[in-house]
Amino acid sequence: MHMKRILHALAILIALTLAVSAPAKDRKKQPAPVEKPQREYPTLQFRADSSFRLLQLTDLHLRDKFPDEETKVYEVIRGLVALENPDLIVITGDIVTFGKGEPVLRRLVPFLDSLGVPWVVVYGNHDAESGMDRPFMSGLYAEGRNTLNRLNDKGELADLELPILSCSGDLTPGAAPFYLFCMDSNDYVFMEGKRYYSWFTRDQIQWLLDCCKARTAEDGKVAPSLAFFHIELLEYIDAWVSRDNPRWRQFDAEHTEGARGENNGGGAFNSGMFAAMYESGSVIGTSCGHAHDSDYIAIYHGIALTYGRYSGGNTVYNHLPPGGRMFVLREGQKGFETWIREYDGRVVRHVRFDGEKLKRAPGRGLPFGSWTEF
Repeated sequence: MHMKRILHALAILIALTLAVSAPAKDRKKQPAPVEKPQREYPTLQFRADSSFRLLQLTDLHLRDKFPDEETKVYEVIRGLVALENPDLIVITGDIVTFGKGEPVLRRLVPFLDSLGVPWVVVYGNHDAESGMDRPFMSGLYAEGRNTLNRLNDKGELADLELPILSCSGDLTPGAAPFYLFCMDSNDYVFMEGKRYYSWFTRDQIQWLLDCCKARTAEDGKVAPSLAFFHIELLEYIDAWVSRDNPRWRQFDAEHTEGARGENNGGGAFNSGMFAAMYESGSVIGTSCGHAHDSDYIAIYHGIALTYGRYSGGNTVYNHLPPGGRMFVLREGQKGFETWIREYDGRVVRHVRFDGEKLKRAPGRGLPFGSWTEF
């Protein structure tokens, strides 16, 4: 028995030796490894008339137990896109929430792609409460055909700095005249047995500063930018109610416009993101979601702090007509025009921000998007 084992081992060794020493033409050819093509993402660019149109949606709160509401939300979004013809759709969190979220998300991504418009999402505090963890959700979003979302090293949606390229044909990203930040404001933190809303991390703050510094010219000039996220900064409160500046009165037309229908719910701590935005010299405005009954814009130290409009159905609390917030940017101009388009086509909260103060639309007869002088 022992001899048989030895002979069997020798036979295997001889066979392996012959295989290795066989001429190359007699060996089975192994297929060359296929290199996966690099993903190409949609390009954002100002139009020939120097405009760029951005539609912000927020707080869809799609839930598997309310399929009729999901259908209504899709109808509203289709209507908004048809009316506004945006160049980009930004969805600022709380998108698919609670229950079994995977089937809903697998319907949402193809729906967004069907609109024929580049889109990008950021997470809210409720997105990870839909039976999916962040890496799994992120992978589904990243599969979208028209998405600008991509994954970070953790397999989650990365914070993004998106250039809007010049209408002149200069496609050099570093020379873009305007930028968009799309950032994860995180969800919750537990302290002393209680749950609080989270805040931007130091790494995120430094990342934003580094992005702005990298495109700051020697003379200190830096291209303007807007930042989109879900949970409002604590400065949103000061911008609306502080008596230390002229912005505390609701009728202060140059600094506030819109409704504050609930208490602000910012992060438990102020980690310094607003200060970083101010120091960057680039960020001229922010827009978030989170507060379903607020849609105001308030100017605070030269930065426009803005809420979107609740875009979901009757799956969670809401007391404002659903819709979306439009932004119209103009190449070479530090400011923007913004309004809310409601589900029935009505336009409200129409203002222009010139980099310092607000100006309301002068009359109902004004063609929307017609302001060009900032």
